[in-house]
Amino acid sequence: MRTNVIATAVATLLIIAACGGKSEVIEPDPTSTEPSAASPSEPSPTPPELPATAEDPSATGAATFVRYWLEVSDFASWTGNTQLLEKISTEDCAGCRKYIDYYGQIYRAGGRLLGGRQEMTSAKVATRSGDSSVVLVRAEVKVAEGKVQTSRAAKITATPAEMNRLVFRVLRTQRGWILEEVGLDR
Repeated sequence: MRTNVIATAVATLLIIAACGGKSEVIEPDPTSTEPSAASPSEPSPTPPELPATAEDPSATGAATFVRYWLEVSDFASWTGNTQLLEKISTEDCAGCRKYIDYYGQIYRAGGRLLGGRQEMTSAKVATRSGDSSVVLVRAEVKVAEGKVQTSRAAKITATPAEMNRLVFRVLRTQRGWILEEVGLDR
């Protein structure tokens, strides 16, 4: 289901392809927030905390921020609380908006999302020559199987596990990293 949400943002990512420059394989900080002990059917009542490494103005910092963004997206999907996801995404991020609107629509209708945890398994980071404030993170993201109930009256349906290749455009601001766009990497 998340693939459908992301697919609609792909067109906006054509701009990302023009972002040339150096690239390197980065492993996000493994000490960043780990999944909560609560199961996805019983989500943690508190959102994940931003790891210190995600504040670093480096390629590793950008990759760790993307991992954090995925954790916040999971929290929003399990609780319907999208405030933090909105805060760490730009207003113009069409891909981010698809996630936020999808979660909001389901919870406003009395539905819910269970499982479907997103895990970044690898990342390749690229920056524009001479401009480290815009970073592209191309990532393999494993999505666990889950369940969705689109409204209070709807039946719960299973969503299969999947592997997605995503690209994230991350912007460095005075406040730190913020997600400017996300979509499928084609």
